[in-house]
Amino acid sequence: MKARNQFLPALLLAAGSVVSGFMATALPAWAGSGADATIAACLARTEDDKGDRRSCIGIVADACLGSGDMSTSAQVSCYDGELKAWDVRLNTYYKKVLADLPAKSARQLRESERSWIETRKTTCAFYDVFYEGGTMARPMAADCYNRMTAERVLFLKSFADSVGDR
Repeated sequence: MKARNQFLPALLLAAGSVVSGFMATALPAWAGSGADATIAACLARTEDDKGDRRSCIGIVADACLGSGDMSTSAQVSCYDGELKAWDVRLNTYYKKVLADLPAKSARQLRESERSWIETRKTTCAFYDVFYEGGTMARPMAADCYNRMTAERVLFLKSFADSVGDR
């Protein structure tokens, strides 16, 4: 691994941790951007027509990336903009499910979440190894973090939507 990129996985994890610190149900001002509104509209649309919620993953980043030739940093920013909106949802659904579970199930969910965080970290860090620290590593890792976070949101949302029906 090249020295200049040896801290990429830790940096991405730290950025995710900072975002994860905002766990309020109400969206913070920075997350109330068009990204959250776009994702919310997409999720509502897929629920109305029984569509695949996964089609909402990348909807913001892909539009951003399609805006023309972009630097590596700009590409990463496209993914990060969407990641922030998914991360707020992740924390909202996690807290909702956790609050409504009995103690034993809550412990299992916490363990599952810790395991998922580690899996996401190691999976997305592989792009740096695969691309040998090249310029493709950063946008690919950012896309990985975005997609894995969004998938986790959809997983937790399915429980949040039915936890009261248990």
